[in-house]
Amino acid sequence: MKSDSKIYRFFFGQRGERRLPFGVMLLILVPFLIVGLFFQNRKYNALSANPEHTLTVISNIGYIGNSGPIIHYNFTVNGVTYKGGMHANGFAVGDSIGVVYQKDNPENNMTVFKY
Repeated sequence: MKSDSKIYRFFFGQRGERRLPFGVMLLILVPFLIVGLFFQNRKYNALSANPEHTLTVISNIGYIGNSGPIIHYNFTVNGVTYKGGMHANGFAVGDSIGVVYQKDNPENNMTVFKY
């Protein structure tokens, strides 16, 4: 393909330019997206294979930048306390929420809203 065609310039940039071309950005970002989706799916699949449910209360609400409120919760399984959190609006400290956790690994948990 000629280096002066529009498609070539779109993906690889014009010869002699010192900017990051779109094609290179795709080669860098797409693997990160695929790996992220793989690990998120793996966590959900492990959780759905062996789920347990419990009720807990919101212990804290925090904020990180402009991303919105993050609710934090704690729950106890066999005398061990585990923590969790998620982005959510409309909750207050002390509200009851449902939590789903993996029976053999309670550190893998999420609220029933996210599940």
